[in-house]
Amino acid sequence: MLSRNVQRLDTILYQTNQTFKAGFAEKLDVQRLQVQRNNLVVEQQKAQRLTELSVALLKFQMGLPQDQTVQLTDSLSAAVVDAGSLRQRLGVANLATGAGVTGLGGVPNAPAPTATNTPEQNRQDQQTALSGARTGQLAAAFNYNNRIEFSTLETQQALAGLDLANRRAGAYPRLVATAAYGFTGSANNRRDLFAFRGPDSRAANGFPNQNWFGFGNVGLSLNIPVFDGFRRKYLVQQARIAQQTIERGFETLRQSIDLQDAQSRTTLINALDVLDNQRANLDLADEVARVSRIKFKEGVGSNIEVVTAETSLREAQTNYYSALYDVLVAKVDRDKATGELYNQAKK
Repeated sequence: MLSRNVQRLDTILYQTNQTFKAGFAEKLDVQRLQVQRNNLVVEQQKAQRLTELSVALLKFQMGLPQDQTVQLTDSLSAAVVDAGSLRQRLGVANLATGAGVTGLGGVPNAPAPTATNTPEQNRQDQQTALSGARTGQLAAAFNYNNRIEFSTLETQQALAGLDLANRRAGAYPRLVATAAYGFTGSANNRRDLFAFRGPDSRAANGFPNQNWFGFGNVGLSLNIPVFDGFRRKYLVQQARIAQQTIERGFETLRQSIDLQDAQSRTTLINALDVLDNQRANLDLADEVARVSRIKFKEGVGSNIEVVTAETSLREAQTNYYSALYDVLVAKVDRDKATGELYNQAKK
């Protein structure tokens, strides 16, 4: 964008300089354009350095060495969002519900007389505001399970239920079966100990000289809780309170998700409206700059008019790309609020 602006200004500067040499323009006009060109070149150089710094930051965040070459495949043109499609997803696909700024710049009509809202209309407006202007169908289609926080809380609820069941099971009698089997050895010295002589071993005189003996046992243990000083009772109460706290957390989380959904939705709609507004302003500024250059070339316009139009065009371009960036950020926040970002990451 800055390169095109420099090229366009170079053309105007060349034509103005030639007009000055022919004696039909003032030197002040040439100098004014030179000042504007110098400022634009400085902005272009700053943008180039900031781009290089952004790439270096991207390498750092990706854990790549700074000397490694990174080729960015995406372009700004590919990042342009489909405002109409987004508005259909948001349920605001017409002008009355916030579909954008179609027809900006027209002469406004006289305002229609306002009618007093009925109590039913006021109640619907309050519900609409609390739901982030979502329609009933969109609100019903919202899936809280798309949020990782909701899934985490469900896991905590399941663990709390198991803990409560475990505490309650402490009042049941327990019958435990035990069994053990092993060997033990003895000897007068270490060498004889590791000889591992069994029951069939005999000494020189014919007597048994076994030094390792086997043993085993089996048994049953019955534990009947009688009185534990109300310890189990309070443990059960603590587990039940922990489970109820998690259940209350579901409602709090739902309200928090609804608030984030409403905020992200409103922010995205506003960003889309601003983007449409800035796109319309950009088209108008480009047309004004084009007409100003033609008038100046034909000798019926002033140099100041061209400079002013070019300045307005650059400002409109900056505002448009800033609005586009805001839309992209708002869309990411929207996907995060609805859980779509997490689902995309899983894919």
